[in-house]
Amino acid sequence: MRRDQRKPKQPSSWVDFLLGQFAAAVFAVPTALLLWFFVAESVGWVGFWLILGCFAFVSVFFPKAFPDLLGKIWEAFFELKRWY
Repeated sequence: MRRDQRKPKQPSSWVDFLLGQFAAAVFAVPTALLLWFFVAESVGWVGFWLILGCFAFVSVFFPKAFPDLLGKIWEAFFELKRWY
């Protein structure tokens, strides 16, 4: 099948959306914990929930940008590890 003859993508269902959000949470929670531990531990648990809320906002309203955001955060973690 040629590229221009592909079937149009079917609209995603709520189940697809919820599974995507669950997968996002699996990666976002450990990232938020590490980010909170290294950066904002002094603000208490409010900082963790704020970071997790920002991740949830990005994953819902900008789903294509969310993996890139987490990737850049993990790259920064690895850069910091290389310095220390």
